Parts: sequence; structure tokens; C-alpha cells
Amino acid sequence: MTRALADRICSELPGAKTGDRRAPGRRDWTIGGAVFASLGDDAMALRATDDSSRHTGQTPGADLPGGGAGWEETTYGATERELRDRIALSYDHARRALPGDADDRLPVWTLPG
Repeated sequence: MTRALADRICSELPGAKTGDRRAPGRRDWTIGGAVFASLGDDAMALRATDDSSRHTGQTPGADLPGGGAGWEETTYGATERELRDRIALSYDHARRALPGDADDRLPVWTLPG
């Protein structure tokens, strides 16, 4: 899979927005101002969740949100289904972490599966 596919998957999520970060070559995807995916040229970083711990990831670098704490970095070497599942978990985790009623102001979302 490629960064272009990861970008497309992120863009399909309700309320997702993108912007380039200060780190060269990375693009962040956010929901309600919270980053859920940070895409680099060769790898992506997603919010680590209990469910994502089963995936093999590399140690995140300092250029990731929060210096890498709470993030899992992985290459694009997954099937499209796996990539969709991982991104959806990260997106869902970011939405649930939003303060107060912020989620109520966002488009309706239900974690697939």
C-alpha cells in the first residue's frame, strides 16, 4: 500500500482534515483538532490503542506528535483492509479523546466491524 492510499482512506473519514506539519515530508490528519494519523514518505504514525498493540510497529521518532509517545509507526506494507482498520482505530481513539461534547458537533461515526 502507499501513502496516497492512506491519504485517501483518511480523507473519507467524517470530519477529517489535513495539513502539513512542521516536520518536513509529513502530513497530519486531524479530527476536531486532534491528530489521528501522521503520514511520512515511507511510514505512517497512528495513535496507539489497546487494539493496535497487536500490530508490529517501529519505534516512533521525535518528529511525531507528542515526540512519539502514544504513537505507533508502521510502514505501508499492509493490505488495504488492514490499513483501513488501523486508520479507523486511530481515528476512533482520537474522537473518543476529544473534550466534552466535541464529538457531538462532528459528523456521525461508528467504528466499522
